[in-house]
Amino acid sequence: MSKSQINKDVAIRYVEELWSEGKLDVADEIISSEPENVQESGSDSNFSPENTKAMVSGVRALLSGLTRELHSITADEEYVSVNSTISGIHSGSWGYIPYPATGEKNYFFGSCRFQICKWSDRR
Repeated sequence: MSKSQINKDVAIRYVEELWSEGKLDVADEIISSEPENVQESGSDSNFSPENTKAMVSGVRALLSGLTRELHSITADEEYVSVNSTISGIHSGSWGYIPYPATGEKNYFFGSCRFQICKWSDRR
């Protein structure tokens, strides 16, 4: 299997299993804990398994019934780009979004680009 296909498969797990299904242990399986690991564009924090689990947990607390729908994915040996929509019912609060719950469905469309330095060897 090519490195670009491996990168694509791991990014799909990141979207589907980690975000949509809330399987936080997937972060330990696919994200390297080494300092020069995978970096998500636009992220101001280290893209470590622990930081990723905290982010996913926070957003899942904010939006009940969260799903992250994958629209497109492209990959090569160094980068993976993902276009997706996160949606769910705004039923809680979280540090980055401290507003009271509205009970309304929210949608967040976005793109992220990962520069692959090293995925976890356990993927």
